[in-house]
Amino acid sequence: MRRLAIALSVFILLLAGIAGLAWINRIPLAEWAIDTYQPETLLGPISVRISDISLSTVSVSEIRARYRGPVTIQDVTIDFAIGKGPRIILPAIRIGSLNAALSFADWFDLLDTIAPDGSDDGQDGLPTVPVTVGQITVETIDFYVETPKGYALLNGRLAANGPIDLSEPSAVQRLLQGLQGDLLLSAGAAGFPVESGAMGGGSLVVNAIFAAGSATLEAITPVRLNLEVSEPLPGLPDLPVGVYRADIGSDALPFKLTLGYETAPVPALKKIQVAPFPFALDTPFGTAEAEATTTPTTVTEAQTDPTALPLVLKGRLDLKQVPLPAGIKADITGRFEVDKGARTSIALKQGFAVSADMSASPLLSDVPPDALAVLGKVASFRTDSKMAIDIAAGNEGRTITGDGAFSVRSGDVTLTVPDGFDLEMTPRQDMEIAAKTVDILISPGNAPIAGKAGFGELAARIGPDGAGRARAGYRLDTDLLQSKGFLALQFAGDRLGIAVTDAAMSLPGTDMSIPSFQATATLADDGIDLAATVEEVLLGELRALKRPLSLTGTAIPAGWGYDFNAVGSIDDIVAISAKGTYAGGDVVMTFGSGDIPLGPGGADLSELTDLVDLGRSDPNGSIRVEGELTYQHGGISGYADLHIAEIGSVLADDTEISVLGTVTFDLSKPPATLEPATLTGSLSSDILGTIPFKETFTIRETGEMEVTSLEAQFLGGTITIREGLASASAGSLTGRVHAAAIDMNALADLMAIEGLEGTGRLTGDLKFHVTGDAIIIEAGELRADKPGILRYQGEALRAAASGNENLALLVQALENFHYEVLTLGIDIPEFGEGIVTLHLEGSNPDVLEGYPFDVTINLESEYGRLIREFLELYQEMDVILQGAVR
Repeated sequence: MRRLAIALSVFILLLAGIAGLAWINRIPLAEWAIDTYQPETLLGPISVRISDISLSTVSVSEIRARYRGPVTIQDVTIDFAIGKGPRIILPAIRIGSLNAALSFADWFDLLDTIAPDGSDDGQDGLPTVPVTVGQITVETIDFYVETPKGYALLNGRLAANGPIDLSEPSAVQRLLQGLQGDLLLSAGAAGFPVESGAMGGGSLVVNAIFAAGSATLEAITPVRLNLEVSEPLPGLPDLPVGVYRADIGSDALPFKLTLGYETAPVPALKKIQVAPFPFALDTPFGTAEAEATTTPTTVTEAQTDPTALPLVLKGRLDLKQVPLPAGIKADITGRFEVDKGARTSIALKQGFAVSADMSASPLLSDVPPDALAVLGKVASFRTDSKMAIDIAAGNEGRTITGDGAFSVRSGDVTLTVPDGFDLEMTPRQDMEIAAKTVDILISPGNAPIAGKAGFGELAARIGPDGAGRARAGYRLDTDLLQSKGFLALQFAGDRLGIAVTDAAMSLPGTDMSIPSFQATATLADDGIDLAATVEEVLLGELRALKRPLSLTGTAIPAGWGYDFNAVGSIDDIVAISAKGTYAGGDVVMTFGSGDIPLGPGGADLSELTDLVDLGRSDPNGSIRVEGELTYQHGGISGYADLHIAEIGSVLADDTEISVLGTVTFDLSKPPATLEPATLTGSLSSDILGTIPFKETFTIRETGEMEVTSLEAQFLGGTITIREGLASASAGSLTGRVHAAAIDMNALADLMAIEGLEGTGRLTGDLKFHVTGDAIIIEAGELRADKPGILRYQGEALRAAASGNENLALLVQALENFHYEVLTLGIDIPEFGEGIVTLHLEGSNPDVLEGYPFDVTINLESEYGRLIREFLELYQEMDVILQGAVR
């Protein structure tokens, strides 16, 4: 026993000696153990210099690593205790300073270091012992990282409150939850490879302040991001080369971001708040400036997208030649506002403008050259008031609403919405557009027409498939056409239907107007189907067409115009047709009608048009119209042929007239004729008999008919009217009658003078003027062509001569008077009966042995009435002709 006691005493003393020796050499032994059994670390081998070890505290003067530069931790104090398990408990760790000065070959090397491939399984070195940390304090942090293309400098202090069980997966969460302190990060980079042909860079100086459950980042200087493009980028081939710079924040108003987070049960972002900050973008094609403001945002589990942060941007753009898709370059200038919250609102301030240059765009390759000359290659947009679009997201989709006044100009065409518009797009992608006024102005230039189109109370609805309808009142005022009415559109796919109702139209430069019409058109790739109904056509105050005109036809695209063909009818009685072209604003067409029957069972022209006034006549026969019309800016030209196929008509006193021939009208000066017209016919009267005639005349623009000549076979000779001028509007007829070779005997029979007969023919001239109330003949005279015989054996003259020797001798001489000179003088004043004077020079061989007589006799006969009858019929005939062609 004694030996055993002595042995145990020696062993205990030995252990005590060993323990004492170890305690005395505790610092060298600890440093040796760390050097020998340390696990592999990211920083490589680590050297530790311990200044003191007590039963509850370890003081480390320096921890140093050599990794791409010195990494040093100095003045470290670690409080510790041994718990159950066993478990190491570190109630407090204080680090006086943490310093590093690192150098990397490039930024990718630095990123690989921060996030290396693979992981350390922690099985090498000393056995793993659970460690619990109470409080960690780093009083000074000073990190510097350098690459050939930039640097990063981090300064500050940090502290974390525990307890933190480093062996638990939630250790990092607990560390972040209790993190406090502040860090100052200053960094700059240039030449950072972003993509082939682009290098990135920038600079920032940010102060990060950590408190319980939150972190605030505040830029001391503007955050600057640079992108240097040296060659076209694969995804953006039209992006100009050059330097792109973005500045976030400014010296006066730095960028400030506050993040609220929690770590249990898992790390999660709970709140985001950004203080107002300015934003500036400088590019090779201009600048953009804005001021951004946000509201604090609570992040829910359903709202995991950080871009959902409410944001308001107010700024200005001044960009030149911005590359857009399809080779379009745009100039963009003006102020804007973007409000991104529960709904997104985009507002363009008054004067915001976009000018799009499409010169190099392939979109123009299919546009016809004529259309391109009108529309130009540059389109511009400008807001005339604040223009806003709101986008609201719902469970079923997005609703888009918008309003504002704007104008768009492209070439010679300008579209203006002066009173603003209303836009609504439902979640089903149905779009409704409304505008009080829409104006389209076509300026003189390359456009085939110039003028203005206005649309009022426009309402349109468009479905998700692009099909829709629209309706508006319209007013069209161009140098080719003026019109107003209501317009309805329906469109689906490549088809467009147009309906015009309650419309009126007039042609500038003419007296022609259409006070009421309806029309439809269906547009497709192969052309246009047309239909129209015209209620009436006015020519000045005259109703040129009094009955409905119906037309149907087609128009086939031909360059910058159409080839058209149409057929129709007037009141289902008169068939008409037209075909031609519309090109360059000009209409060139041929037109015609079928035979228009007149009389019983045919057309009543007075019911169809006011242009035909046949007075008391009731014509029969037929007429036909054909011609060619050209309508250019400000006027109509062309001709119309009126073919008269022997029209018969009954005039006053059952006198009949029939005419045939062709009259060609000048459509540029209606109702003027283009050239002298010749009509032939006959006039039949119980008094005058049948008188064949041939008349050549022209009609002036005033409507007056100028008679070049009218030749009528009358009483065995001819009567020719020259210098004739008939006016249907004034009801007058003026001219000069030339009678040639009128048979004396036939004239005596026609005059119904009892007992009068004779030989010879009369020739002479009468100048006349016929009005509605009077017939005036001034100094008219008919003279016998050569000597002849006049025999008068009337009982009335014998009775008058009874008891008068001289008069009885004259009566005796007239029974067989051989005249050398015979004249009839006719003089009818405006008022009174008028005088017909017979002047004779000659003798009767059976009286006074042929003694010569020279006598003048005033005749009372039907001669004046006959002249009146003839001239009245002639006047009525010419008025009818004018009425038929006016």
